Amino acid sequence: MEWETIQYYFYAGLLIFFSLRVIFKFIQVDKPLKKIKFWIIWGLSTIILGTAILVFLSIYFINIVFPSTNDKQPDLKKTPTIVSYPENTMVYNPTNAIWLYSFDTLLKDFKPIKLRNINSDTLTPKKIEDIINENWPKVQIKYLSTSIDTIFLSIPHSEVLTQQMGTSGAEQFMVSTTYTFTELKGIKYVAYDFEFGDHANPGVYCRSSWTTK
Repeated sequence: MEWETIQYYFYAGLLIFFSLRVIFKFIQVDKPLKKIKFWIIWGLSTIILGTAILVFLSIYFINIVFPSTNDKQPDLKKTPTIVSYPENTMVYNPTNAIWLYSFDTLLKDFKPIKLRNINSDTLTPKKIEDIINENWPKVQIKYLSTSIDTIFLSIPHSEVLTQQMGTSGAEQFMVSTTYTFTELKGIKYVAYDFEFGDHANPGVYCRSSWTTK
């Protein structure tokens, strides 16, 4: 409760107290009062008492219907928070990463995040292979070939990806790797070759593979 509200209650209580005291005092007077004087004092006392009660009830009603906004948290502008996957802490190294796939707390959904801009003219499949292998030291990829708009990759030892990283960790790898390779000019698809597992499957993926679930 606010200090101002406590003061209002205090003053209203004083008004009620003194109003009742005046009324009771004149009721207990031995000598009969003159009619006019009695009704004047009685009327003033009633007005004061009624005002005090009205103020008291108004303050009480306002505090019930419209509670103090000071008790609420300030309405801060919401900003998205990107949450990384905890299961990736042992297998993911963000050094030199171009794309990341993480949970956006504002959108309440997963989304790809571009960590840095890069000139596509300076990129080659080999450079991206090195970046991905640096990002994911326990999930090493191997560049095989390029055919028109598709790049072909293999993951010779895919057990960590398919069995140990969890669904969210495997998805983060697949999305970030696909988005990174499609930074190459003319590349729209990434074909993965590895053994099927619980959390990831081989196949051909593109950026739109994760835009609609």
